[in-house]
Amino acid sequence: MKVSGVGKFSFLSIVGNCILYNFEKIFVGKSATKTFTLQNPSLVMFYCCDDQVDAKFAIKGSEPQNVSCFEFSTYSGVVPSNKMLEITVQFIDLFLDKI
Repeated sequence: MKVSGVGKFSFLSIVGNCILYNFEKIFVGKSATKTFTLQNPSLVMFYCCDDQVDAKFAIKGSEPQNVSCFEFSTYSGVVPSNKMLEITVQFIDLFLDKI
């Protein structure tokens, strides 16, 4: 999966800087859930004032959506300045469905 954001400044980060999540071994047809938190710590200093920048994001899977083993609680949105957003990822072993 790829998490990306577009904007004038890059303020999004994953709390804890964890970029790899191991869902361990699960049985076929079962699922496992993990969460991660996006953080927008923006506070931009300009010449005359401080400005807060909201950060847009989008999550895109590495495989087509109709065959993805991952489901996210949200696929896109905005993280307001100085806020965090928790996102849940569910891995579903779909091997039986593909036979």
